[in-house]
Amino acid sequence: MRGFAFSDRRPAFFLALFFLLLPWMWWSPLPLNGQWVDIAFILLLAASWKQVFPSPGFCSLDGLVLAYFLCLIPSIAFGAYTPAALISWGKLGYCISLYFALGTLFKQDALRAEAAGWFAKAIVLAVVLSIVGFALSLAILGGPGEFGLAMRVPGFGKTLRLSGGVTPAMFGNLLTMAVPFVLGARMNLSKRRPVWGTAGVFLVFLAELLTFSQSWAGFAAASLLFTWPSLGTRRSKWIRILAVPCLVALALAIQAASTVYIHRVDVQHDTAAVDKSDFPVHVLESDKWPVAHISVTYQMIHYAVAKAFAWQTFWAHPLFGVGVGNFRGLFEQARASGTGQLSEVVGIGEPNCTLLGYLAETGLVGALGLLALWGGAFLLGTRLLSTGHARGDAWIVRAALAGLGGLWLNGINVDLMHFRFLWIGLAFLRGAMLARSSRR
Repeated sequence: MRGFAFSDRRPAFFLALFFLLLPWMWWSPLPLNGQWVDIAFILLLAASWKQVFPSPGFCSLDGLVLAYFLCLIPSIAFGAYTPAALISWGKLGYCISLYFALGTLFKQDALRAEAAGWFAKAIVLAVVLSIVGFALSLAILGGPGEFGLAMRVPGFGKTLRLSGGVTPAMFGNLLTMAVPFVLGARMNLSKRRPVWGTAGVFLVFLAELLTFSQSWAGFAAASLLFTWPSLGTRRSKWIRILAVPCLVALALAIQAASTVYIHRVDVQHDTAAVDKSDFPVHVLESDKWPVAHISVTYQMIHYAVAKAFAWQTFWAHPLFGVGVGNFRGLFEQARASGTGQLSEVVGIGEPNCTLLGYLAETGLVGALGLLALWGGAFLLGTRLLSTGHARGDAWIVRAALAGLGGLWLNGINVDLMHFRFLWIGLAFLRGAMLARSSRR
């Protein structure tokens, strides 16, 4: 592997192992939701400490990440002091350490390119294994087995959903972050092997479709953002024109399906007596006019109920929130009280929205730190591309920005900040920024 000398190949090996284990969350021996990929990360740190610790470097994105992390502290100091808050804060600290370590390694141009390729290959391999395992389980066992779930999906009824080595929602978001890298790897394949890259792209799109998750919109956005520059030709401009409204329509449809479930609509026809003197113009001579009675039987989706409760929680604790990680406990208490729609919610009490979750748990202080990180990362990455400092691996920066953009759209319906792959995307940006600084 390129990026390290022959006498020091262990870091490259553990980096490849890290990406290969990233999509899988089976049979982990670690507490606190630790996974096999975390063991690979520890081994990577041990093998690459000479590259990581002596000269970690610093860039503008690091300042935003640190500011975001520090903005969470008041929510612990002034909010409810619970073990859940400390655990959640510790998990975020681990994700940030992953960002700093990988970002330091990725400042080496050759290794950054190698890592982007490994990320794409690991995802395609996970997709192939998941689809094959899913199909074999259906054929042999009559069910999806370990590779999927059979559950109701609003608008589709009971559906078999592909989950890979995690859950359908997590797998869909992982594919959202990865699809720009898969598309970029396909673009960089030699002309003698384009069919393998095309097949990989097709399988990733198929896997995303089979998740039947709310990540469809973010996945489509990430794909569109990455391919946007190549759609500027006269022949492909019409794709831009059609893609944007279609993406907006898809996002709105997913949001509507995640808010309310319409069981049925009943229409009954009748007649009613009307005083025609009340109408200056009428078309019927009869004193009885037709009447249509429309009744809608509906149920609020638990996503919408949890978001509404998060909004109420924010207004009750607007400045510092109830503390990082404390929303679930508060939600469970409200549900146990048996009042309102919360008593009917089935499932884990999560905000199901990154921004609303931060408003509820960290108040305005934490939410502003989050928004500054999101907006700042996008602006810094865009500036890196526009100034031409990304050089030959500009596609990696563009892939990271596109994947993060897709995830941020999905953040309307999921809490993103504990996702390891989100911080991997930020690490690619950090590596490119550090490389630019070293070339000055």
